[in-house]
Amino acid sequence: MKKLLILAVLLLAIIIPVTAADTNGKDFGVGLYLGSPLGITAKYDLDDELSIVGGLGFGGGLIISGGVQYNFVDFSIEDLDFNAYFGGNLGITFGTQFNISFEVPVGISYYFKDPAIEVFLEVGPAFNFVTLDAGAVGGIGARYELDM
Repeated sequence: MKKLLILAVLLLAIIIPVTAADTNGKDFGVGLYLGSPLGITAKYDLDDELSIVGGLGFGGGLIISGGVQYNFVDFSIEDLDFNAYFGGNLGITFGTQFNISFEVPVGISYYFKDPAIEVFLEVGPAFNFVTLDAGAVGGIGARYELDM
Protein backbone atom coordinates (compact mmCIF):
# COMPACT_ATOMS: atom_id res chain seq x y z
CA MET A 1 0.00 0.00 0.00
CA LYS A 2 2.89 2.38 0.76
CA LYS A 3 4.27 1.83 -2.74
CA LEU A 4 0.89 2.71 -4.26
CA LEU A 5 0.66 5.87 -2.16
CA ILE A 6 4.16 6.93 -3.22
CA LEU A 7 3.27 6.23 -6.86
CA ALA A 8 0.07 8.27 -6.53
CA VAL A 9 1.98 11.23 -5.06
CA LEU A 10 4.55 11.06 -7.87
CA LEU A 11 1.82 10.94 -10.52
CA LEU A 12 0.04 13.90 -8.94
CA ALA A 13 3.32 15.80 -8.94
CA ILE A 14 3.41 15.28 -12.71
CA ILE A 15 -0.30 15.84 -13.48
CA ILE A 16 -1.01 18.94 -11.38
CA PRO A 17 1.68 21.19 -12.92
CA VAL A 18 0.66 20.08 -16.42
CA THR A 19 -3.02 20.83 -15.90
CA ALA A 20 -2.25 24.12 -14.14
CA ALA A 21 0.10 25.37 -16.86
CA ASP A 22 0.48 29.13 -17.39
CA THR A 23 -1.62 30.16 -20.38
CA ASN A 24 0.85 32.70 -21.89
CA GLY A 25 -1.81 34.22 -24.16
CA LYS A 26 -3.25 30.89 -25.31
CA ASP A 27 -6.84 29.65 -25.06
CA PHE A 28 -7.90 28.05 -21.80
CA GLY A 29 -11.29 26.47 -21.14
CA VAL A 30 -13.09 25.25 -18.03
CA GLY A 31 -16.41 23.50 -17.72
CA LEU A 32 -18.46 20.45 -16.83
CA TYR A 33 -18.14 16.82 -17.89
CA LEU A 34 -21.22 14.58 -17.72
CA GLY A 35 -20.36 10.92 -17.99
CA SER A 36 -17.78 8.58 -16.60
CA PRO A 37 -16.51 10.31 -14.53
CA LEU A 38 -18.88 13.15 -13.64
CA GLY A 39 -16.99 16.34 -12.81
CA ILE A 40 -15.16 19.43 -13.96
CA THR A 41 -12.82 19.67 -16.93
CA ALA A 42 -10.12 22.05 -18.12
CA LYS A 43 -8.24 22.37 -21.40
CA TYR A 44 -5.24 24.45 -22.42
CA ASP A 45 -4.53 24.76 -26.16
CA LEU A 46 -0.80 24.61 -26.87
CA ASP A 47 -1.49 25.20 -30.58
CA ASP A 48 -4.16 24.30 -33.16
CA GLU A 49 -3.40 20.56 -32.91
CA LEU A 50 -2.22 19.83 -29.36
CA SER A 51 -3.94 20.51 -26.02
CA ILE A 52 -3.38 19.63 -22.39
CA VAL A 53 -6.51 18.38 -20.63
CA GLY A 54 -7.32 17.74 -17.00
CA GLY A 55 -10.22 16.85 -14.83
CA LEU A 56 -11.53 16.30 -11.36
CA GLY A 57 -14.50 14.00 -11.02
CA PHE A 58 -16.43 11.35 -9.17
CA GLY A 59 -17.10 7.79 -10.28
CA GLY A 60 -16.26 5.02 -7.83
CA GLY A 61 -14.33 7.60 -5.81
CA LEU A 62 -12.49 10.86 -6.40
CA ILE A 63 -10.76 10.83 -9.80
CA ILE A 64 -7.94 13.16 -10.83
CA SER A 65 -6.87 12.96 -14.47
CA GLY A 66 -4.60 14.72 -16.89
CA GLY A 67 -3.24 14.15 -20.36
CA VAL A 68 -2.93 15.35 -23.92
CA GLN A 69 -5.39 15.72 -26.78
CA TYR A 70 -4.42 15.69 -30.47
CA ASN A 71 -6.85 17.47 -32.81
CA PHE A 72 -6.31 15.50 -36.00
CA VAL A 73 -9.00 16.71 -38.41
CA ASP A 74 -11.45 19.57 -38.87
CA PHE A 75 -14.61 18.89 -40.87
CA SER A 76 -17.86 20.64 -41.75
CA ILE A 77 -21.44 19.46 -41.90
CA GLU A 78 -23.46 22.07 -43.78
CA ASP A 79 -22.17 25.33 -42.22
CA LEU A 80 -21.12 23.80 -38.88
CA ASP A 81 -17.39 23.29 -38.24
CA PHE A 82 -16.37 20.31 -36.10
CA ASN A 83 -13.08 18.97 -34.80
CA ALA A 84 -12.16 15.30 -34.30
CA TYR A 85 -9.58 14.36 -31.69
CA PHE A 86 -7.99 11.55 -29.70
CA GLY A 87 -5.84 11.60 -26.64
CA GLY A 88 -4.16 9.86 -23.77
CA ASN A 89 -4.98 10.51 -20.12
CA LEU A 90 -3.61 9.21 -16.86
CA GLY A 91 -6.15 8.94 -14.05
CA ILE A 92 -5.86 8.26 -10.33
CA THR A 93 -8.90 7.07 -8.36
CA PHE A 94 -9.14 7.45 -4.59
CA GLY A 95 -12.07 5.82 -2.83
CA THR A 96 -13.17 2.38 -1.84
CA GLN A 97 -10.39 1.05 -4.07
CA PHE A 98 -7.28 2.94 -5.18
CA ASN A 99 -6.60 2.67 -8.90
CA ILE A 100 -4.41 4.12 -11.65
CA SER A 101 -5.73 4.07 -15.19
CA PHE A 102 -4.72 5.02 -18.72
CA GLU A 103 -7.53 6.25 -20.96
CA VAL A 104 -7.63 6.74 -24.73
CA PRO A 105 -10.59 9.02 -25.51
CA VAL A 106 -11.74 9.69 -29.08
CA GLY A 107 -14.24 12.45 -29.70
CA ILE A 108 -15.68 15.34 -31.66
CA SER A 109 -16.13 18.93 -30.59
CA TYR A 110 -17.93 22.04 -31.79
CA TYR A 111 -17.02 25.63 -30.90
CA PHE A 112 -19.63 28.34 -30.52
CA LYS A 113 -18.14 31.75 -31.28
CA ASP A 114 -20.31 33.98 -29.08
CA PRO A 115 -20.22 33.08 -26.27
CA ALA A 116 -16.97 31.14 -26.69
CA ILE A 117 -18.08 27.67 -25.64
CA GLU A 118 -16.76 24.28 -26.74
CA VAL A 119 -19.15 21.32 -26.57
CA PHE A 120 -17.80 17.81 -27.02
CA LEU A 121 -18.67 14.12 -27.02
CA GLU A 122 -16.06 11.44 -26.38
CA VAL A 123 -15.68 7.74 -25.63
CA GLY A 124 -12.75 5.38 -25.21
CA PRO A 125 -11.17 2.44 -23.41
CA ALA A 126 -9.62 2.66 -19.95
CA PHE A 127 -6.93 0.29 -18.73
CA ASN A 128 -6.60 -0.09 -14.95
CA PHE A 129 -3.13 -0.90 -13.63
CA VAL A 130 -3.93 -1.71 -10.00
CA THR A 131 -7.03 -3.85 -10.49
CA LEU A 132 -5.65 -5.24 -13.78
CA ASP A 133 -8.85 -4.85 -15.74
CA ALA A 134 -10.30 -2.64 -18.44
CA GLY A 135 -13.40 -0.56 -18.87
CA ALA A 136 -14.69 2.44 -20.76
CA VAL A 137 -14.84 6.17 -20.24
CA GLY A 138 -17.00 8.64 -22.06
CA GLY A 139 -19.48 11.41 -21.86
CA ILE A 140 -20.46 14.85 -23.02
CA GLY A 141 -19.12 18.14 -21.81
CA ALA A 142 -18.87 21.85 -22.31
CA ARG A 143 -16.07 24.31 -21.62
CA TYR A 144 -16.18 28.10 -21.55
CA GLU A 145 -13.15 29.31 -23.49
CA LEU A 146 -11.09 32.11 -21.94
CA ASP A 147 -8.61 33.97 -24.15
CA MET A 148 -5.87 34.83 -21.70
